[in-house]
Amino acid sequence: MEQKIESIGTVIIGGVSRTGKSRFANLVFQQTRCTVVHLDSFLNAVRNNYPAPILTPREKEICKDYCDTVLVKALRNMGQD
Repeated sequence: MEQKIESIGTVIIGGVSRTGKSRFANLVFQQTRCTVVHLDSFLNAVRNNYPAPILTPREKEICKDYCDTVLVKALRNMGQD
């Protein structure tokens, strides 16, 4: 007998590749019906918004700092809409 858990908001899943994140995300969604975000996919989407394919070391540093800032803001605002 499956027991449904009350929705808990947003679940963020991260980790190295080939560890079963998709299966785990599916199980979490089925049990909780909450939003499930793959952190690696989200971070890649943020980082891929930079048009320059080749960056100087200083640009890479700025880009990383900006990506981290955007990521933190996005995570704080999840589920508030």
